Amino acid sequence: MKTGRILYPAWLDLRNAPVLVVGAGRVALRRTTALLEAEAAVRVVSPRRLPEFKSWITSGKVEWINREFQDSDVESARLALACTNDPEVNRSVVRAARSHGVWVSSCTVEEETDLYPSAFLRRGILGISVTSSAAAPILSRVLRDCLAEIFADDWSSAAEEIARGRGAGMDTVEARVRAEFGRSVARWLGSTP
Repeated sequence: MKTGRILYPAWLDLRNAPVLVVGAGRVALRRTTALLEAEAAVRVVSPRRLPEFKSWITSGKVEWINREFQDSDVESARLALACTNDPEVNRSVVRAARSHGVWVSSCTVEEETDLYPSAFLRRGILGISVTSSAAAPILSRVLRDCLAEIFADDWSSAAEEIARGRGAGMDTVEARVRAEFGRSVARWLGSTP
């Protein structure tokens, strides 16, 4: 991955979209958690899995294919995530996905990936995403954690209120949001050493 690469920022609507996750370790667990929150139809292909996957599998939230990845696994997917700790397997996922026109993300083959999961937080309908274009993921996570302190849970109701009033008196709403943001930052700065 070249540093300084400019990426197009986007949030994907994956409701009911078939998403393939190859691997069932820690990275796959994080990705699958986010995919389930996004209501994607998740299929996990891996001969081994962390115990945390069991409840999703038994409840039918995740389809688990108990075997090694095969190129044909990507055929019905809209998105494929290569989440194994084996770069060769991940390269196979990338090649297969590309040959079928499926967008793909790899945790080990970054120079060949189509998208980079970002560090994000949600406050109801409000979503905040931070990325370093995969050049410094720890920086993204630290900044996300700082933003999580600034944007406390009460921002969820503020976002809902703004969404309900969208279009009417937005200048007033924007001024209130800017003022509340300023107060949140000031509180956060006052609490940091």
